[in-house]
Amino acid sequence: METPISFNTRFIEVASGEYPLTFQGIKAKNPLTSFATDPTAEQLEAMGYDVVQPVATPAGDIVTEAPPLLKEDGTYEQVYVVRAFNAEEIAQRLEMKKSELNNSIRMLRNQALEKGAAFDFGGAFGVQHVQLRDGDRANIIGLRFKAEALLAAASTDMMAVRTFENKLVPMTAGQFMDMSWKFMSAFETVMGTAWHYEDMISAAELDEELPVLPESFTPDAQSLAAA
Repeated sequence: METPISFNTRFIEVASGEYPLTFQGIKAKNPLTSFATDPTAEQLEAMGYDVVQPVATPAGDIVTEAPPLLKEDGTYEQVYVVRAFNAEEIAQRLEMKKSELNNSIRMLRNQALEKGAAFDFGGAFGVQHVQLRDGDRANIIGLRFKAEALLAAASTDMMAVRTFENKLVPMTAGQFMDMSWKFMSAFETVMGTAWHYEDMISAAELDEELPVLPESFTPDAQSLAAA
């Protein structure tokens, strides 16, 4: 009974030792030869190409494929070589992981600044986010002067802040001042969290010393409902 082959069947050219070859590779090496549409292993073996029997890929740091093994029964078998990382490779992998983690920290930090500090405004608004980007902080600081002036004049005029969710939330000057202090504290929390993980990454000398990052740097919601 003849043995069928698949698109991924590997062959070795017995005379030259060239490996790996597929049926398509064998056809390319023999452009003047007419092949059957579905050739068998036996037909290709008659041309000098033996099937290499696959084996399971072993686990290990560095796994490479070596030339196939010619067994006592005349068949070829796939061979893998496994070795541990050397000191230079370990150092390179550590630096690569540090770079990836630092990129993730920048992404988490920017996402947190983009979404902003979470506040529970109560009532119909509930939890909303006040963005923490450079321009947002400058805007909040500027509005604090207005809030301070309203408080000094004992004015009941209302203020408002537009949230990440695109809601315009009204508040008293006193509520705005409370929000602005908590807003800056939230910004410090985001940046402090990023710096904390960056310092841990910088100090790590082994893979197992690298930190696991949280899903988000956005601080928990702070209540303004009773302010």
